[in-house]
Amino acid sequence: MIRTPKLEVAVALMAALLCLYAGHLQQAGYVYEDLTWQQMSQVRPSVLRPRGLTLAIWWLQQQVWSSPRLAHAINLVLHGLVVLSVYLLASRFVSRRWAWLAASVVALHPLAVESVAYAASRSELIAALGVVLMCWIAAGRWWRPHALVCGVMALLLGLAGKESAIVGLWLIPLVARQPPRWARFSRATAATVAVLGLGGMVAAAQVGEAPGVHIGWADWLALQATAATRLFALTIVPVGQTIDYDYDAIPQIWRLLSIGCVTVLAGLTFWLWSRRRLVAMGLAWMLLVVLPRLIVQTPRSYLNEHQWYLALVGWAFVVVGLVAPRTSWVRRG
Repeated sequence: MIRTPKLEVAVALMAALLCLYAGHLQQAGYVYEDLTWQQMSQVRPSVLRPRGLTLAIWWLQQQVWSSPRLAHAINLVLHGLVVLSVYLLASRFVSRRWAWLAASVVALHPLAVESVAYAASRSELIAALGVVLMCWIAAGRWWRPHALVCGVMALLLGLAGKESAIVGLWLIPLVARQPPRWARFSRATAATVAVLGLGGMVAAAQVGEAPGVHIGWADWLALQATAATRLFALTIVPVGQTIDYDYDAIPQIWRLLSIGCVTVLAGLTFWLWSRRRLVAMGLAWMLLVVLPRLIVQTPRSYLNEHQWYLALVGWAFVVVGLVAPRTSWVRRG
């Protein structure tokens, strides 16, 4: 059964979001890739194209009111929908009070600002919305026919926003409720689909790369691990954010240490699994979200703040797992 959020809490959180981004909406403009998306939106798109839904929303927005304010307002609305979806997902595991805390972490965290305030990051918001909704369905009685259909539709929603929504496939085994009698089979199936999805993502990521562009796998892993370690540190203490961090200037020794940090974090997740399950689940969520980016090469850019948006959902579970008493942990269908 869907547990609807208390209206007053939802209104208070949305009001906090409006207050937080009010100044931004008043002075909204287009920067960097915003201008590219605006130009692409001049032609009516097809939703069957890569990022078709993102392009379609840009096109509709230009037809209604070609103002940067509308573009940024749409991003804020999408962010609000993701926040409510995080509440629904968290309410599968903890009581309503703590589920709202998880939603608030995602809503108000400084690392979410780039995804919301950067109009070109709309694809990240749509992808995150699809993934979180799919995980919410997976955490319930997903084996029912109507739930399976809704789960597939949620995945397609995310993929229509951005291809990175494919990470939802390997988040499913992490959050999925075990169906009666055939739990092992369902886990094996989910794992197989996740591996196939990763293979497809590796192939798709090379589309559009300049010919001959390639980085050695070890160098790529070290650079991406450095970016992931920095963003994880900013998640804990959000001080020192910048839109153009120069990872190439990081000494090699720090890159190697970053690989060690990611490895230690994976070990800590495994150790916590039987001790603080919710904390471990949140850490595992963050690692699984970033895992493809450690493997799949997209030399045009390294992991940045707006690509960390979905990982904040995992951090919300970590925060709730640390502060919420275990008596508030539940498992709802």
